[in-house]
Amino acid sequence: MADTTPATSTRSVQAPQKGPFEHAIASVGSRSAAYIIDMLVLFLGWLLIASVAAVTHPGQLPSVETLLWVTALWLLSQFLLFSLQEACFRGQTYGKRFMGIEVVDTRGRPPGFRAVLLRNLMRPVDNLPFGFALGTLLVGLGPTGRRLGDRVAGTCVVHATPPSPARAPLSIPEDATPAEIALLETWAHRVHTLDTAPRDALAQRLTAWADTRWPELLPAGDDPVQRLRAGLGTS
Repeated sequence: MADTTPATSTRSVQAPQKGPFEHAIASVGSRSAAYIIDMLVLFLGWLLIASVAAVTHPGQLPSVETLLWVTALWLLSQFLLFSLQEACFRGQTYGKRFMGIEVVDTRGRPPGFRAVLLRNLMRPVDNLPFGFALGTLLVGLGPTGRRLGDRVAGTCVVHATPPSPARAPLSIPEDATPAEIALLETWAHRVHTLDTAPRDALAQRLTAWADTRWPELLPAGDDPVQRLRAGLGTS
């Protein structure tokens, strides 16, 4: 299946109650690769079962009734493989985890159990006429990369983003205004990215202002950068 959508494309996904959120929509190629990986896992499991059956029943051909049961169990195992993993592993299967993608709802959260069931119950329809043709077409051409199962369940598949590292709270005076808090937080979080000259100049101005606004906030010293770091509690 050809990858018709760039893997890094970002599109707005409309959330009915919370407004739009931005996510990098998973491409056809990423989703196809994840699906192939998951099906390989399932195939290996069935290959093990078939090997055991061949050893325990040598020389016996399966009856028509047995083949019908095997077909039904094959379809059921697909449904369970995807549903249980997506429900238990926050919208990811083995293949999705390997490809760095995940299923989310329209608020950007892991899907609920009902949504997982709905999107996977629609797999046979998305598979029409064969080879997941309908689902691939909808993902490649749709504005939000959603197959029919996603549209019914209210989900979409996006590139997983690692959680942001937790930031230690800053030592900001309680009487600081929202604008002052934003100024001090911006300084603390961006000081490591500034060049030396503009950093030192900005630190000099900030320490002069802070010494006037809160005389007890910053410790004494000659280095304005170190004074700000010590007073705000940053590393």
